[in-house]
Amino acid sequence: MQEFMSNLVTVLYPILLATLTFLAGKLSLQIAPALEKIVPIVIDYIVAKVGSVRFDNMVKYGKEIWSKLEEDGRLGDLVGNKVDEYDKMMIAKFPKITAVQLNLFNKGLAGFINKGREVIIKDVEAEIIKATPIVKYYDPITLKELTDATLAPVTTDTTLETGDTVGITPSTPTA
Repeated sequence: MQEFMSNLVTVLYPILLATLTFLAGKLSLQIAPALEKIVPIVIDYIVAKVGSVRFDNMVKYGKEIWSKLEEDGRLGDLVGNKVDEYDKMMIAKFPKITAVQLNLFNKGLAGFINKGREVIIKDVEAEIIKATPIVKYYDPITLKELTDATLAPVTTDTTLETGDTVGITPSTPTA
């Protein structure tokens, strides 16, 4: 009986394998359009997840560097500019990052750290220095600046001889 069962399995096994292969092929033809839509989404999700983990590592390392530089600055051990040192250390840790990407990352990290803090707005009016314009007069012929001593009374005569002094009325300069 055991020999009969062994022969039966030997005969049925190839038939069963061929049937399963056929069904798998038919099934794959039917689900192929759905797989074409799902596979890119799954790949994008995996790439985004890996990028998120990398970003989290950069945030963690960036906070650690900044805290270290803050402490070095407090103790007087910091040589140079804190921001430049931070950029050097971040580029050393993540060599593939560009300067533009690092700048955007720094702004994002600053926003993340300062989340919940009150916004400080400086009074811009206090920093404005008011200036009084200085009116200057120029000779229309020689284009030299006229002083109080060289100003003459205003004349309307347009026929002037060489050497005559011309008076000029003040006018607002045009740009």
